[in-house]
Amino acid sequence: LDATGLVDRGNSGRGIDLQIGSGPTTVGGTDAADRNVISGNGSNGIIIWGSDNNVIINNFIGTDVTGNAALGNGADGVALGGTSASNLIGNVGDGNIISGNANDGVENDATGINNLVYYNVIGLGFDVVTPVPNGRHGVVIYDGANNTWVYQNLIAGNTTSGVVIDGNGNAATTANTIAGNYIGTDLSSNPKPNGSHGVHIFDGATLNAVGGTPAAYRNVISGNGVDGIRIEGAATSGNRVENNYIGTNIAGDAAVASGNNGVFIVGAPNNTIGGATVNHRNVISGNGNNGILLDAATATGNTIQGNYVGLNAAGDTAVPNVDEGVDLSDAPGNTVGGTSAAERNVISGNGDIGVLLIGAGTTGNTVSANYIGVNAAGDAPVANGRSGVYIEQGASSNTIGGATAGHGNVISGNVEDGIYVTSVGTTANSVTNNYIGTNAAGDGTVPNGDRGVQVESGASGNFVGCLLY
Repeated sequence: LDATGLVDRGNSGRGIDLQIGSGPTTVGGTDAADRNVISGNGSNGIIIWGSDNNVIINNFIGTDVTGNAALGNGADGVALGGTSASNLIGNVGDGNIISGNANDGVENDATGINNLVYYNVIGLGFDVVTPVPNGRHGVVIYDGANNTWVYQNLIAGNTTSGVVIDGNGNAATTANTIAGNYIGTDLSSNPKPNGSHGVHIFDGATLNAVGGTPAAYRNVISGNGVDGIRIEGAATSGNRVENNYIGTNIAGDAAVASGNNGVFIVGAPNNTIGGATVNHRNVISGNGNNGILLDAATATGNTIQGNYVGLNAAGDTAVPNVDEGVDLSDAPGNTVGGTSAAERNVISGNGDIGVLLIGAGTTGNTVSANYIGVNAAGDAPVANGRSGVYIEQGASSNTIGGATAGHGNVISGNVEDGIYVTSVGTTANSVTNNYIGTNAAGDGTVPNGDRGVQVESGASGNFVGCLLY
């Protein structure tokens, strides 16, 4: 920039280039007077290539000197490549403003480990309110194993997705962690949408974590343009989503809707949403379509357990997803719930159906030990807008409940039927050991608005109250 810090006088290449062997180097410092404004350059603002132990703190990268208007670098704000390892981008009280760049805010294409993106503002201005979007994503991770922690950043207002974990087709992008961030809102839970997804994991990325069991690891992933979290592709497996608020404010008690689904698993197998302790629980509520959607034949072996879907964080008041709580669409062999109270989802308060199983490819799924249509205590209604469970269009050989009393669901308090089974070809579904229309203790009424179980319109060979062997 020029001496005023307001006019682009960019270098034609990179602003700062840290090459092999250049670390440790510090760019910026802990005082405001140490701040660099690194903007307007023709390529990346900063590139770290094969260099370790560098510290990038308290800079404006892609904005003017005020930090609130874009004077973007022509490529990424900060780019890492080669074998770069153990680099620190931001720190507590000394984060960078990385906004307004033509491509990504931060792109990590390095194969080194333990790079940390920490406490930065990525896509907003220095006032942490004004959108100053990067032209693509906030943060992108390619090809890194045990590579990147994206921790306690504000990632909002970017043109496409907030955080992208891209397996690049070779399953090398593995064991990265996205924790403690605001993704799609400002610090006051006002929506500042990333234009596409909050977090997008795809193309063979494996074993990555979004959130984690410590309280400080909770992400708020809300207000984004499309899905809160999208996990996509037949080789994208073993990823974990735990302890996040997805579609709500930071308190978990009001909607800050993403445009479509809270979590969308598209053809991706063996991922886990939630877990078997309260510290794994996601609150997935307030979203514009479904809370959780699983779609396509390769979306198999996924586990959804321990979550509140359609409720506030206290589990007693509706924060509706507009459509279904959980939607299994041509997705086989998944588990919603488990065999114990610890694995229970509470799927209540949604605008349409609690759990929908739809399509001839929806086979061999188990929906067990959940509360559907009641509060987390299981003693009062928090109604889903239609049926608790709806099985249709050829969905077959699914189990609602299970072989023992501990497998049963409480399906009560819903506006229409407890369970509705319909359509020719919808067959061999088993409904066993559930409490339908009662409280969780089975000693008080929490009625569904219509029938307990309805089977109609050509559905045949389904089993209610007995087991299919």
